[in-house]
Amino acid sequence: MSERDLPDELPVFPLPNAVLFPGTTLPLYVFEPRYRQMVEDALRHGRWIAVALLRPGFEADYEGSPEFHEMGGAGFLVRSNRLDDGRFEIVLEGRERVHLEEVPSARLYRMARAVPCPEDASWITGAEGTKTLCGLLELAKELRLVKKDDARRGLPADASRRLAFLNQLAAEVMADPNDRQEMLIAEPRERSVLVQSRLRFSHELHVSLARYPRPEDPGMN
Repeated sequence: MSERDLPDELPVFPLPNAVLFPGTTLPLYVFEPRYRQMVEDALRHGRWIAVALLRPGFEADYEGSPEFHEMGGAGFLVRSNRLDDGRFEIVLEGRERVHLEEVPSARLYRMARAVPCPEDASWITGAEGTKTLCGLLELAKELRLVKKDDARRGLPADASRRLAFLNQLAAEVMADPNDRQEMLIAEPRERSVLVQSRLRFSHELHVSLARYPRPEDPGMN
């Protein structure tokens, strides 16, 4: 097994507002001693870290072991910057959707058995998936949620890049972390429906606001 293969057990970074989707990146600022130790260990041993969203009510036991959602994202530590005081700035790249089952840990941070939950890519390359994603791309262009170069290239052909595109939109359009968790649990087809609904709402709001001039518009005088 190479360093880049997903191990059976992963350190867990439970967070109150972050969900890691496959094919996306997540920048994090690490300051608590337990998670600084986690990053140090990950840099020495494999670079894998699981991100799990904390369940509601975590505030009462945040310093202990509050419950987290079983479905999380397994991320590969692609960038790290250790600051002078021992804190870290890191970037995780989402590689796998995983089911997490907590196991005893001898370290300050928590550990979990990680079972991969592969996303069903068959729909995303079929006729219905292609049509749906093309529509999402057009909406994303109008809302400027995609880079100009990506917009010019159009919808990617291979399944992994299509999933990454869908997941990036899912991560961007849902502000509430619990909504993003729902997106993570959903299979690609259902996820696309949720993304489409939010993009259409944002687009309709954008069009509606564009009908009215801004207060500083000279036409208002």
